[in-house]
Amino acid sequence: MNQVDPLLHRKLQEVGNLVSHLGEQVRQVSGQVAGVDTRQQQAQTELQQLRADFLAYVQQAGRASVVQRAETRIGVIKDDLDHEFGHHKTVRRTAVGMLQAFDTGLVTEETVRGVSEELMIQTPRYWLAPALVALASWAADDPTLCSRAVDEAFRRSPAHTSLLFTLVLRRQGRQEAAHRWLRHYLLAQDPAALGREFAVILEALAQGAFGPAGRELLATTLDQWQRTLLDDTAARDRQVALWRAEIDSLAAPTARADHPRLAQLSPQWPQLDAILGKARAQQALLDRYRAVTEREPGPPPGWRTPSTTSSTSSSAPTTPTNCHSAATWSSSTPSSPTTGTWTPPAAPTTRGPPPSSRPSTT
Repeated sequence: MNQVDPLLHRKLQEVGNLVSHLGEQVRQVSGQVAGVDTRQQQAQTELQQLRADFLAYVQQAGRASVVQRAETRIGVIKDDLDHEFGHHKTVRRTAVGMLQAFDTGLVTEETVRGVSEELMIQTPRYWLAPALVALASWAADDPTLCSRAVDEAFRRSPAHTSLLFTLVLRRQGRQEAAHRWLRHYLLAQDPAALGREFAVILEALAQGAFGPAGRELLATTLDQWQRTLLDDTAARDRQVALWRAEIDSLAAPTARADHPRLAQLSPQWPQLDAILGKARAQQALLDRYRAVTEREPGPPPGWRTPSTTSSTSSSAPTTPTNCHSAATWSSSTPSSPTTGTWTPPAAPTTRGPPPSSRPSTT
């Protein structure tokens, strides 16, 4: 028995040593597994970052491609517009130059008529070309050609033609004729789709650029438009929505700082805060539009005040016959034509395209 114990003891020691060695190997394997796991997580992180970078690159490349296509498309559209309407710029620049030439008297009458007639041929569908012919013939005392040119310009664009002659005649201080053309400009407008230039005309009329008669004409027209729009339920609803959006945009910010306890304790605080913000918007709305109504009226910048002689005359001043003298266009008493007296380009007598034969401008 005593001989067995040492042998068993040695065997147990050997087993213990093997177990210890096995444990050491297990710990080494565990460390290696932990290292592999760390590297796996690092690789996964880098892969996710690579995927995110790739997706960002794809999105950026897609946006760049869209931008490039859009720029190409814009270029094509600009080329088409320039090809179709680029010559209109020449006509517009010529119109400005013609008015300046009338003021300074540095261009001969033959040159003005020749340029206007050439543009009439080069731009067969543009309304401003016959309007320039009308201005040139007006300055040359040719009422027949002027009337025909006005008819053609009005046929091509009643609103633009009316606006042009309204501004030109107002610039020359011929208020009565300007008011006639202004009436036709307003008649050509759609109250539900007013253009950008109407805001300028509205401001000019409100500031007295066309005198009391212009304001009265504007007030009458706006009253008619208001009645028309009020009869349109859809238009009325859109207007209400616009005003609601305007008032909501002026809502005050949250009043939590003014009522901290109420905000903390009341379960209805969000609704109360929204109502309070909209209630405070009323004062901001009143301040904004009171400032508009209390603003000192005056003519818009760049408007020339018509002379007393021109505005109070019962008939429009006579048309100049010679473009050489600046006084024939800018003076309060233009010189008389040599072939008789006649009024500025007459406004059409009815709304829409003018009739084939119009009353004489004399």
